[in-house]
Amino acid sequence: LSYNKLDLYHGRSFTELPQLEALDLSFNSQPFSMQGVGHNLSFVAQLPSLRYLSLAHNGIHSRVSQKLSSASLRALDFSGNSLSQMWAEGDLYLCFFKGLRNLVQLDLSKNHLHTLLPRHLDNLPKSLRQLHLRDNNLAFFNWSSLTVLPRLEALDLAGNQLKALSNGSLPPGIRLQKLDVSSNSIGFVIPGFFVRATRLTELNLSANALKTVDPSWFGSLAGTLKILDVSANPLHCACGAAFVDFPLE
Repeated sequence: LSYNKLDLYHGRSFTELPQLEALDLSFNSQPFSMQGVGHNLSFVAQLPSLRYLSLAHNGIHSRVSQKLSSASLRALDFSGNSLSQMWAEGDLYLCFFKGLRNLVQLDLSKNHLHTLLPRHLDNLPKSLRQLHLRDNNLAFFNWSSLTVLPRLEALDLAGNQLKALSNGSLPPGIRLQKLDVSSNSIGFVIPGFFVRATRLTELNLSANALKTVDPSWFGSLAGTLKILDVSANPLHCACGAAFVDFPLE
């Protein structure tokens, strides 16, 4: 049902389809741009078989239900909206995603996010395994706050404005296996930044401003990384440079 002009006003929308498993409502932005018109998303809780929902690219920013709820939903695409504006409304939409208690994958790409506070992450579903935050405007990320998402395995921060991986480090005890920070402006990584993320196997550092790759970033993790992408960086390679041998060890 993408690329339409659907007005989600009635709380029982689609409830005549109790076996519905996937619903694509992306690119229905016109109704959400109409001033003074509210949108009722409570129908999500009344679709007991729904596993995938896309509300992408609707420019959602206000006048919607304060909270999504579902026990069945596993994946939600909320990219291309304005979560930055929603979270700027005090605590009104702070728990917007929290009622999706079995959600595994959440896409919040292209939501004009300049900041992501620990309380924002803390009010995401604890069941999350994949979180996509690419193409926002994040210049800072509180890495220690990842502990509030105990099942997170993949984090996508590509296409933001990170300049360094220096504020703390990846915390111990997390399940993170895949981290993508490509297409930022990262020029510096503190020693030991990745060391305590012992389950990390895939790391994408491509298209940044790195001039070297130092084994001190990784410690013993160097022996368990399966994929390390540092392409499209201005690497200064000298014969015998540490990073030349590091990926081959």
